Amino acid sequence: MNEDYLITKCNSNFLQKTVLNKYIWRENVNNIDLRKPWKYLNQYLYMPRFKNSDVLAGAIRDGLSSTILTDNFACSERWDQERQRYINLIFLKNITPAINNQTLLVKGDVAQAQIELQAQEKSAKEASYSPNTNVAQVMETLSHSYLSIFTPKSEEPKKKTIHRFHSNVQIDLQRVNRDVGNIVQEIIHQLNLLKGAEVEISLEIEAKLKEWISEDMIRILSENCNTLKFKNYGFETD
Repeated sequence: MNEDYLITKCNSNFLQKTVLNKYIWRENVNNIDLRKPWKYLNQYLYMPRFKNSDVLAGAIRDGLSSTILTDNFACSERWDQERQRYINLIFLKNITPAINNQTLLVKGDVAQAQIELQAQEKSAKEASYSPNTNVAQVMETLSHSYLSIFTPKSEEPKKKTIHRFHSNVQIDLQRVNRDVGNIVQEIIHQLNLLKGAEVEISLEIEAKLKEWISEDMIRILSENCNTLKFKNYGFETD
């Protein structure tokens, strides 16, 4: 690889614009372990090429020290499924996290939402134990609590869970390389980013022949299909 094309230093804005927002952050992707971005940067040719993992770590450190969290990101020790929140969120700190699969990189707006929720919970807890709270206020709070418990709640319609994606596309024979490359980048790669996705790819070929082909051509096609490990193929007669 030509060293002149390797990026030796970048900030969080460059990382957000060229990697995270463009390829990783999606509607249902709120976090990613730190090893995956480094893996993608080395695996996919259309992504920027960093000289080493220190360049990525430096960009993450720049984002963690920013005062505008929603434009950057945070780091977390792990996701607590039971509590539905990130544990030990790291932000507004000038630290360099290790590039491993234990530490999570969290979208900035998602981290900000949790921080605001925790602040509200803390304020509510402190207010409930305030020495200035009188009996009337306590009774009013309890009455609202009882009403919320015994008042029937309207059931919200359950969101349908999408469990499968499938597609079929016609490819221009004169532009196979270009079309296949676009499909890999815009469709297959995006599906592969989804957590737990199992992506399978198959290629269907159909040739309508005006004249019968020779025995030599039948042999060549059959041998090539066997060599390329086609699961099934065949020739049809009238």
